[in-house]
Amino acid sequence: MRHETELQEDKRLFELVFEQSADALVIVDDSGRLIVANSAARRDDGLVVRLLAEGLTEGGELADFAATLRTTGRAVAERRVHDAEGKRRSLQLKGSRLAADRFAITLHDVTERVELEAELGQLRRVESLGYLTATVVHDFNNLLTPIVCLAGVLTRELERGSRAGEMAGEIRDTAERAAGLVRHVLSLLRRAPERPRTLDVGGLVS
Repeated sequence: MRHETELQEDKRLFELVFEQSADALVIVDDSGRLIVANSAARRDDGLVVRLLAEGLTEGGELADFAATLRTTGRAVAERRVHDAEGKRRSLQLKGSRLAADRFAITLHDVTERVELEAELGQLRRVESLGYLTATVVHDFNNLLTPIVCLAGVLTRELERGSRAGEMAGEIRDTAERAAGLVRHVLSLLRRAPERPRTLDVGGLVS
């Protein structure tokens, strides 16, 4: 009698845990037919129930998951679905064999994790693009330096007022404006804002 009472108590506790679990829990047979589902699996207008009913069938989107589950007794998969409100969700499925023809499947909502991973990937791409841009702009600035210097030398050495002198001056002025734009872009790419300061070039060279 005591043994029977303990079995009933264990059954009651199991049913309580099964029903109150935050994750969707279902038990299916060997053909993928749903036997029982907890309250979390029945939410969202039975989204999880429909997903399994359609996906575990032969040729369904979860057919590979079901085949692995039958063969090895364990399987893991992820599936993206749309809930009753049209919101995109990501579900992680973990299946395990309970008996010869009974399988338990847990569905955990991993939407937040998937979205964070996508955002992190985007940030890394932006960071890489920023590094590449800084490198290209820096190299372009190095190319502008001799143009500005040589154009300045030509401006001084060519006859003032001559067409060639005017062209050299235009080259110098244009290169200086381009260098200013480069400095502005570099200041935007730096983590800290640029802080211009007076520098004693003679002392630095010494």
